Amino acid sequence: MVSIVMMLSVFFITCGPSAEAIYQQGKEYKKNKEYDKALECYNKALEQGFDSAYSAIASMYYDGLGVEKNYDKAFEYAQIANQKGAGGNYLLGRMYYNGQGVKQDYAKAMEYFKKVEERVNSASYYLGRIYYYGQGVPENDAKAFEYFKKADDKGVNAAAIYLGWMYYTGKGAEKNYKTAFDYFKKADDNGSNGASYYLGLMYFYSNGVEQNYKTAFDFFKKAEENECTGVAYYLGVMYYFGDGTNQNYAEAAKYLKLAANEGDNYAKYFLGNLYLNGDGVLQNKYKAAQYYNDAANAGHKRAQIALAKCYYNGWGVTQNTEKGYELLRQYANNGNQEAIDLLKEIDSMNQQQLATTVQEESFWDKHGETIIDGAIELGTTILQAVILKKFK
Repeated sequence: MVSIVMMLSVFFITCGPSAEAIYQQGKEYKKNKEYDKALECYNKALEQGFDSAYSAIASMYYDGLGVEKNYDKAFEYAQIANQKGAGGNYLLGRMYYNGQGVKQDYAKAMEYFKKVEERVNSASYYLGRIYYYGQGVPENDAKAFEYFKKADDKGVNAAAIYLGWMYYTGKGAEKNYKTAFDYFKKADDNGSNGASYYLGLMYFYSNGVEQNYKTAFDFFKKAEENECTGVAYYLGVMYYFGDGTNQNYAEAAKYLKLAANEGDNYAKYFLGNLYLNGDGVLQNKYKAAQYYNDAANAGHKRAQIALAKCYYNGWGVTQNTEKGYELLRQYANNGNQEAIDLLKEIDSMNQQQLATTVQEESFWDKHGETIIDGAIELGTTILQAVILKKFK
């Protein structure tokens, strides 16, 4: 009798392992990071007509595993897999979303993500982004929240930071700082870039947590390591005031310059102060006035007052009290309360000065007739006429 062992040996010699078995072996090789062997198995499976191998090879080209990264090849294999009903939809979605190997097309990306939403966890995350940013569809915060929540429930780490921001701002969800903090913390623990920045904001402004400048500073430093946009201003201002760290004007100037280069007008105002007083930088009143001017033109109210003072005192600009006064009037008309208060103070001082001046005989000899005529014409007092003439 022929033994079972001999029969199996004959079977494998004549038939060999199935295409599916070769494909599964490829997946094991890939799992173990033996990418060359994985690719070899996928190609063998493909030669034997196992269509799912198209999708697997597409992924290898997309990620550059066992082969040089090639988006064109990845797209080609993914398309064939899709046409044969053997997968490739998720990868096609990503490629259309990012414009890799094909022209960017959010509508097509959405179409492919929806096909695999229930099977591929990350598809929900991308659908969330599409609705969040309004990519190819009208922006819809409620739908974005729904998809991000679904992705988070499936364990997609990247969704947590979006959920945190939506709870933090009340965008697509009811504002809830406590829940926002939990999502930001989850995202930060999972290494999501940007989460540490938002945690820093929450400790800095005492949103949902007790204010703690030291903890805020530590999170901002961590965010800096991840090259997060916006963090430079907070590090600069914390060094400026010594909040959460030792006061250090030189460090403040370094970070505030970075923030100013990003267009932060608050940073420009504080830089103006540093250059005006020579704190942490070589004193340069001309630079101070420039920074104040940039920030003031962008609507920064404290910079507006500082710029007006520069003209009054000749700091970094040619002294011009009339220009300073005109700026204050302009800012006051735009609702700057400090400008309004300063104008009242200046006008009060000017009225007192005029009241003294009009009592001098030489003043009347020179201007009396003109002032009296003006007062009669306007139906007002002589002093009021003088003020109107001077400040009209």
